[in-house]
Amino acid sequence: MKKKIPVIAIVAIIIFTAIGCKKEISEPPIAKSKLEISGLAYMQLTKGKYLIYKDSVSGDLDSVVVTNSSIKDIYSPPYNYVILFFPATFPAYYYESFTLTLTKYNGMLQSEWFSGSTTPPNFNFIVIDSFPVELIEPDKAIAFHYFNNRQISFLIVEGKTYTQVLEYTWNTPNKKTTYYWAKTVGIIKRVVTIAGITKTQTLLRNN
Repeated sequence: MKKKIPVIAIVAIIIFTAIGCKKEISEPPIAKSKLEISGLAYMQLTKGKYLIYKDSVSGDLDSVVVTNSSIKDIYSPPYNYVILFFPATFPAYYYESFTLTLTKYNGMLQSEWFSGSTTPPNFNFIVIDSFPVELIEPDKAIAFHYFNNRQISFLIVEGKTYTQVLEYTWNTPNKKTTYYWAKTVGIIKRVVTIAGITKTQTLLRNN
């Protein structure tokens, strides 16, 4: 006499079989847009690095430390669109985001000396291997753009010669800034004009 298999057991077998088959199907890896390496070379500094800046007018010194220099992967969800009445979807992807923060220390007091973050890729939903590094300050002023900077073969700052310097100027009616960047060093000179008052800071020394 044949034994009948309970319905519950049959259902359980089907479920476990389906789960096992699903595990065998591997999902394709999510693509990632990466920041341009040559641009990062100018601003991806070692956390804890210190820099001493000199005010060209007053002679005051600012003791500055790199408190954040990090890259994070930002998730961009799938994007639905319509072409000639036919729906389609751009797949999800990740893009790299970089943040640089320099903190000024004055005894027990500390304040933000510089802060900037990169913008998302200009071509949304299209993955590119290396997109331009553009560093934006909190007030939306651009402090660095790798492809739009003016390249200077060498620049002498406080008696030291720097090569392959990049200069970027941001100009609005309320604020004008000019940054000079050197590879692996970061900002070697900064000129800020607000309300007609100009302040120039130059790198005196760093570790």
